[in-house]
Amino acid sequence: MSLGDFAVTPGLRYDHTSINGDFVSPSIGLTYTPLERTSLRAYVARGFNTPPLFSTFGDGVFFVANPGLKMEEVWSYSLGVETTFLKHFWFKSTGFLHHISDVITTTKLPNNTFTAVNSGKQRRQGVEAEVRTLPVYNTSLMAGFAFVDARDRETGREIPDVPRYTWDVGIDYNDNTSFRGALRGHYIWWNAEAANNARYKAFIWDVNLAKSIFDREGAALEIFFTAHNIFNGSQYFVGIFPNPRRWFEGGVRYKF
Repeated sequence: MSLGDFAVTPGLRYDHTSINGDFVSPSIGLTYTPLERTSLRAYVARGFNTPPLFSTFGDGVFFVANPGLKMEEVWSYSLGVETTFLKHFWFKSTGFLHHISDVITTTKLPNNTFTAVNSGKQRRQGVEAEVRTLPVYNTSLMAGFAFVDARDRETGREIPDVPRYTWDVGIDYNDNTSFRGALRGHYIWWNAEAANNARYKAFIWDVNLAKSIFDREGAALEIFFTAHNIFNGSQYFVGIFPNPRRWFEGGVRYKF
């Protein structure tokens, strides 16, 4: 609903699950455009996270299922700005606050097995920002950053194994006719516990290339090539689940 320089977007979502019950998620967003190239945004929403099926039904050698698990509930608040006011730059930043209840955690039972339970409350707050240059000779640069402070709302203890901050950097090329490419670097500081044997000191770099063969009315054909983790970086927060080393994929896309 537009009201001059303001736009209001109310929402209501209803979810029914056969396992963990029903959930109603209201939301409302507000956008204000004080300047032609600048927008301010605010958003409030209720949401949920459904427990994994294994946690609900997956008995194993060391794990006991808990069919009584409830959904995690979250109230999210955010406030941000997006602008192209600075010459040659697009910029966006958002501050956020998440209040999480009925957090799903793993607890140890007296017989030395484990089970999932709804326990405690968490607060995750932080900021994310992204900047991109306008294309020069069909080339643009981008960088993004996010910081998250995750704490137990009852004890104030910092929660491990939640990414503390992340970085994204990259170069994009697009001649707007037949060829485009992107180089991306992604870094996560996992804030992992020492017992995890984690590794996350390196950026993970990917390159994506695409070449159009023909583009006619109603049909288009292009070939693509992607190289993942081109420098064999290690970035994982649990030692038994390392990230893949360098790998490639390529193929043909046909759109009609």
